[in-house]
Formats: sequence, C-alpha cells, structure tokens
Amino acid sequence: MEKSEIVVGLNQLMEAKYKLSVREQRIISYLVSQMNVDDENSKIYSLSIKDFCEMTGVTGIKEITHGLQRKLVKITKEGVVHSVTWLSLAVHNENEGTIDIRIDPLLKPFLLQLKQELTEFQLKSSNAIRLYELLKQYIVIGEKRFTIDELKEYMGIGKEGYKKYADFKRKVIRSAEKEVNEKTGITFHFKEIKKGRSVESLHFFVKPKANS
Repeated sequence: MEKSEIVVGLNQLMEAKYKLSVREQRIISYLVSQMNVDDENSKIYSLSIKDFCEMTGVTGIKEITHGLQRKLVKITKEGVVHSVTWLSLAVHNENEGTIDIRIDPLLKPFLLQLKQELTEFQLKSSNAIRLYELLKQYIVIGEKRFTIDELKEYMGIGKEGYKKYADFKRKVIRSAEKEVNEKTGITFHFKEIKKGRSVESLHFFVKPKANS
C-alpha cells in the first residue's frame, strides 16, 4: 500500500473515529492495543468483559459493540470508496464472561499504523492521544482552527464538560500540548480567537520536528 494511501486512509479513519462516543472509542483503542502486524485478517480477539471494564471504566459492552457493528467507516483506496463497519463480528459468551470480536480486515493496516505511531511515542493520557491524532491530519497544511465546542467533542468531553474555558485550557489543551510536543514527531502551538470577551475558538499551528 502506498504511503500517500496510508495517510489518506488514516485521516478518514480519524474523522470516523471522532464520531464515536467516548465508550466506543475506548473499545476501539483497546482492540488496537491487542493487535499485532502478524495477525491474520480473520483473527478473532477474545476479551474478558470483567478485565476490560476494570481497565477502561466502560460498562454496557454488549450495547456498545452492537453500535459499532452499525457505524460505517469510509476508506478511499485507489479512487474507490469502501464503506465498512468497525466490527465485522461480535460474539457475547455470557456463560464465560467473554466477548469475541473481529475488526474489519480493511481497517487493519490503518489501525496498525496508528498503533505503531502511538507506541513509538508512548503517549500516556487519552487527551494527548486524541489531540495528536487530530492535529497530525493537518501537518501538511500546517494549521487548523476549531471552535471550543468542536474541540470538546473531539476530546470526548462533550459541550457541557469544563464549562470554564480556563479549566479546559489548563487541564486538557495545555496538558496535552506538553506531552505531544515532548514525546511525538510533531510540535504545535495555538492562538486564542475571541468573540467579544470570550474565547470562541483555537487556531492551531502544527509542524514536524526538525529531526523527525
């Protein structure tokens, strides 16, 4: 697969990922952490529901996986748009307390590429991971503007979270900025755009590190 195709696919994958709920994103992130390059496309990943819930804080896994089987991801390959669901199989073994999941084979190369990047950089916080994924898409352009509400949705916080902008800036954006700039191959800074006296949006400026 061509590198440019990987980049396009990753961008499309990230756009689709941010349309998922926080709980759905956590399931996908957990599955990505279990994947290896040598895995067969048809491999089924078996998860202990108890262990998964304890590690991620996610409950209602059956309903969430059913939702992931209905949500589409559109990936363009060689000028052809493929529409696939996040999960091609979900089997709930209630007596054993496990769930067997298969990711659609078309998504695997892009998810593995994403895992490789995040493993290499060893990002710890979910906010840093999400902001890195988001801004990496715009590294060629070099800049991107988001409203505060858009950023909250992307970060899985929701519009009602961190009602004080100062808290959102300090606990989410600044904290993620420090980790991304220190541990990844990109750096960014941002400018606050005000509407009246309130900060309405953030204009991000992103670039690759000189030695990356």
